[in-house]
Amino acid sequence: MRFCAARHLREEILALRPSAICFLGKGNATPAAKVLFGDGVGAEPLEVALEGWRGLIAVAPQPVRGHETTTRGIVERLDLLLRRDDL
Repeated sequence: MRFCAARHLREEILALRPSAICFLGKGNATPAAKVLFGDGVGAEPLEVALEGWRGLIAVAPQPVRGHETTTRGIVERLDLLLRRDDL
């Protein structure tokens, strides 16, 4: 996943220019997010830039096996930040 993120996800982000990205799956998605955005990525939404694109990112656990509430909370924080006027 880390290799593919560096090669393909970077291009997809630059083409689609989403306002926010929530990487699902802390175990596999965290290394992929770190390849693109550095060591500061985690559950707390982070404003990042990538070759002219700017947006919010966060890493959340898969919404299964008891993590539904945690994942929902992270997505809700991303949504609240997107609604701010200064982004």
